[in-house]
Amino acid sequence: FRRIVKAGHVAGGQIHDARIAALCELQGVKELWTADRDFTRFPGLSVRNPVIA
Repeated sequence: FRRIVKAGHVAGGQIHDARIAALCELQGVKELWTADRDFTRFPGLSVRNPVIA
């Protein structure tokens, strides 16, 4: 979790996104479908927008 927070330069409310990214990494999730562009800040997690996919 700390590594993801540092790598993503997380501050404030983005800590919740970092928690989700950490859980994805822990569970082996490589791609996250979300309309929230903030998740692109986390290396190793591919983000796809389901609205435009």
